[in-house]
Amino acid sequence: MDRGLLELRLHAYACVLLKRELLTSNTLVKLTLSGEYCLEVKGVYFPVLKSLSLEFLKLDYPDYLLDGCPTLEELFVADDDDHSNPLCCGAVVKSESLKRLVVSIDLPDSQEDHNSMLLDTPSLVYLKYTSYVFKEHDAVGLDLLVEARLDLSLWESTSDYDDDHDDDVDDEEEEDNETDDDDDDEPTMPIFGDVTKLVVGITNITTLHLSADSLETFHFCCESMPVFNNLLNLSIESDKEKGWQVMPILLKSCPRLQTFEIK
Repeated sequence: MDRGLLELRLHAYACVLLKRELLTSNTLVKLTLSGEYCLEVKGVYFPVLKSLSLEFLKLDYPDYLLDGCPTLEELFVADDDDHSNPLCCGAVVKSESLKRLVVSIDLPDSQEDHNSMLLDTPSLVYLKYTSYVFKEHDAVGLDLLVEARLDLSLWESTSDYDDDHDDDVDDEEEEDNETDDDDDDEPTMPIFGDVTKLVVGITNITTLHLSADSLETFHFCCESMPVFNNLLNLSIESDKEKGWQVMPILLKSCPRLQTFEIK
């Protein structure tokens, strides 16, 4: 690491202890890690690292990586559906210098790990985030964010929730039917997840891309829609089965919108 190395890619097939010598470089600008590692506590220091990729990583003390990269500009995180690897580095991201963040989390069997998501990245200008919805989302100081691409999926089907709204009139017409089970009258449980703070945190953006799953999540997991005063470009993925409920209020919340694209 002391020979002027600029780029490094490491993969560990079993748990590997990364010693301080491999965690310190005054020249490294691009680093990719995948596999399973143990870090020497607070031994990370890459003063000129600009790009960091963490692929399907199992890592103790993941915060130490970002803390030791004071000039980091790009972070790419991927967590796959191997639930033997718990949620690692994509749930909480704190960096003063980070400008570009791409996170892809596909852990459909690990809802218990999706409690809290936090972005504290005041220099961020580009965000792409793919994940199942967290119980709580928060975003701090994203005033410089220009573009966001969100693909946020719910954990359960919403067909029962939609039916509850659509069938109100039918229920009134069927009042004479007294054979309904009492269980049918039980209230539907709240849907897991809250993206309200995340949505509020990205209101300064000029470009927003939303998947059909994100539209559905906005509808069920956002308490109120903020105003996107700077939003000029909006694109959505269409799905006739879900997501359209939120569109009227979303469009009304974009007073300066110039381009609207449906894919």
